[in-house]
Amino acid sequence: MADPEDDDAQSYIGFNIRESKKKDWKDWLDEHELHAGYTDLIITAVNEYIRRFDEGDFSQKASPPADAVEVDLDPVHERLDRLTLTVNELAEEIRELDTASGSVGGVDPSSEAILELMSDIEGLLPQAEDEESFIVTMESPRPLTDDPAEQAQFTGDPSDILTALQQEGYDNLTESDVRTACARLAREDRIKSIVHEGTRHYVEIL
Repeated sequence: MADPEDDDAQSYIGFNIRESKKKDWKDWLDEHELHAGYTDLIITAVNEYIRRFDEGDFSQKASPPADAVEVDLDPVHERLDRLTLTVNELAEEIRELDTASGSVGGVDPSSEAILELMSDIEGLLPQAEDEESFIVTMESPRPLTDDPAEQAQFTGDPSDILTALQQEGYDNLTESDVRTACARLAREDRIKSIVHEGTRHYVEIL
């Protein structure tokens, strides 16, 4: 098959470049003596680019022009992150309201057993002056303890509260039951539901 470059029919392609760029190309041509001139250099470069593109060496997304204006998108990304966090927190609040309206182990929410469970859970909650001080505590090194009750009183995490309750004899209790009871407790002003780093904690505010 004949090489298209050897075809007698020639087409002219003209384009403008900066004078400094033209000088750079001329200096390179003079130094390396690999090409007959600008045309040969450009044809070789374009063919090599097409070959590498077809072989997957380049993204199909074109590079921005050299004189493109760079825009700092970090503030936009930060704003989107905050909006995402807000939406997630609202969704979590809705889920918590749904949870609080559920039953605990299929037992009547107003039964004495549920009220006793809620009282026992309240005794396992951490205490803090306000939400900010609790978050500061959570971001501090956690004390090493093998006592489930102490762990629950540090984190206020329903999973830790469940472990402590199971040690106290709540054998048939599930984490879902604990979350439902905690959500009901959080209806009271002194009990706060705090989401920190994606985990919900229940805290008694003094």
